[in-house]
Amino acid sequence: MTQRTIRTKHFGEIEVPNNGEDLDYCDSHTLTLDGEERDVDLLLCDTPSEDRIRTIESLLDRIHELYQQGRKAIFDGRETDERVKYFIDSHIDELEDLHELFDVPSNNNITPELFVQKLELRAVAMHRNNEDILECVLDFVLPDDYSSEILVVCLDCQGELLYIIQES
Repeated sequence: MTQRTIRTKHFGEIEVPNNGEDLDYCDSHTLTLDGEERDVDLLLCDTPSEDRIRTIESLLDRIHELYQQGRKAIFDGRETDERVKYFIDSHIDELEDLHELFDVPSNNNITPELFVQKLELRAVAMHRNNEDILECVLDFVLPDDYSSEILVVCLDCQGELLYIIQES
């Protein structure tokens, strides 16, 4: 089987099928984000044409920018987006020892701003939506497995926010 290669600055080289087969790739990579090394899962689900491969390469090469856009979308939504507010509030209300992660006396001392600063990127996914448009999905979680809940930020190919949802 003939292979093509996706070449990226931050994720290395990824071999993809060259015969119209679907790309189904999942692997963990170490990225430096906010000055710290983090393991981030990369998931690619697509039927890769040459144009789509170039788009995926471009998006993955811009991962630091997309990560910052995702964090900004969450930060901006901390008081206005009901899904982001619920994600933050439910964690503060339901996880009794959460204040230990934040090194504050009690959960009452955890502000939405402080909460958002602690979120880490756990996974990046590229997939086609129902309209056959490529989306970049960023999964944000609390560190140290404090919760199984994920705040999902979905961006389009230009890095514009499409939506934010919560998953578990």
